[in-house]
Amino acid sequence: MNEARADLWSYIGKVDAIFITTNMAAKNNGNAVMGRGCAFEAATRWPNIPNVLGRYLMQGNHFPVPLWRIGPTDVAGQLPTQLWSFPVKDKGFVPQTPEELNSLVTTQQVPRMSVGKFVPSWARKASLELIADSARYIQALDIKSAVLPRPGCGAGELDWDTVSETLHSILDDRFTCTTWK
Repeated sequence: MNEARADLWSYIGKVDAIFITTNMAAKNNGNAVMGRGCAFEAATRWPNIPNVLGRYLMQGNHFPVPLWRIGPTDVAGQLPTQLWSFPVKDKGFVPQTPEELNSLVTTQQVPRMSVGKFVPSWARKASLELIADSARYIQALDIKSAVLPRPGCGAGELDWDTVSETLHSILDDRFTCTTWK
């Protein structure tokens, strides 16, 4: 896996796939919750994306899925790029203890959540195990080049050194992780 300091969206037309980090929450209207980070940026750029991902989630698909085709399809030297989800946050759950609440819910959301009450997927910290599962899934795809953000390291509150070690053990050099930092 490669690493780069670049805008995720600058890869449109330059790679086969762009992966955006997602949770597993859908709203009552069926749209996926895409309220932060690159998921929010994708939903802003392509307003139908929350509906597409929401349909996959409602069918029980909790692995990377294709969401949209972006970029030029007939411009010489540029690739049509497929936008994919990359799940990083597990399904919602009901914490049974204060320790479970504090260890699995983001720092920002802990004050709003309670033991014994449902915590939605979007309020969870990212799961290193789910990131590894998502990475193994995309590693097996027939793509020549792809880019993804540092999964789980923004709103998911994971440490990049830990995530990087996991990803480097799974993803080959077809994949590039980007960051602005």
